[in-house]
Amino acid sequence: MQEDPRHVVVAQGRSQRSRVKAIDPDEIERRRKARCETAIGVPDPLTYPGFRRKVVLAGQLFMKLRLFGIDNLPDGPFVLMPNHTSFLDIPTAGNITRPMAWPCKPSFVAFDWLARRNQRNGAIPFARKKDESWRPTGYAKLYIRIRELITRKQYIPLRDKVLTRHEALDVIDGALEFNPVVMFGQGERKTSASNTEWFPGAAHAALRAYVPLVPMAVYGLAKADRHRRTFFGLRRRAVAIILPPIWPSEYPMTPYTNEKQLAQAMMNDAVVSIHTGLARAESLLFP
Repeated sequence: MQEDPRHVVVAQGRSQRSRVKAIDPDEIERRRKARCETAIGVPDPLTYPGFRRKVVLAGQLFMKLRLFGIDNLPDGPFVLMPNHTSFLDIPTAGNITRPMAWPCKPSFVAFDWLARRNQRNGAIPFARKKDESWRPTGYAKLYIRIRELITRKQYIPLRDKVLTRHEALDVIDGALEFNPVVMFGQGERKTSASNTEWFPGAAHAALRAYVPLVPMAVYGLAKADRHRRTFFGLRRRAVAIILPPIWPSEYPMTPYTNEKQLAQAMMNDAVVSIHTGLARAESLLFP
């Protein structure tokens, strides 16, 4: 009796999937730890200046920035907290010449060569809550299947190649002993600095390390901002203002308060400062 060709195709597909080599969970964890060894949050003084210049030059292709308030930066480590409304916020923060660590999402270290370069220059990649619950669907699921069939190896999600959130907090605390850290209070890019949720992670880090929290207002890059372009219309004009630092000594611990409440109070003051700075930045951009 002739075999049904549809059954042959199914059997071939099953045999192909069975040839994908599974990776032991212990081996995945060993690789993750080895990959994250350089994610210490302390930029290499030899490579960071050139790395920072490249990031700033790339940003200048899309924007023309005016930076104010550089004198507000304190000596020693601090937590810089800009509003996060555009991918250009990263080169905006890079206009501060001091070496800084920068916590980031897993896609910034998607490849081994990218992880080596970015982690050596201050990147602290970690799996966010949304990354921990990620499940492949649609084209992502198809891409993973094709990649496994080609490489004959199990696909390892990016969340299993970076630091956990608790590990990242420890790295940030250690980095603040040596250099500043830039943390975006909104967690991820938003269309506007208004009517969005702000997370007190930056304030928690400043309180734990007992370093100042420095708000930074960036205007002209968000979708909700008024836009002004350069003469040829190819780049956006933007204004960034480094605002006065908020010192942890202004939030003393009492028998009636805890660190969570102090961090939230510190964060609320920083958000008010940023909104005030955005209004001032708009007046500078549109006099």
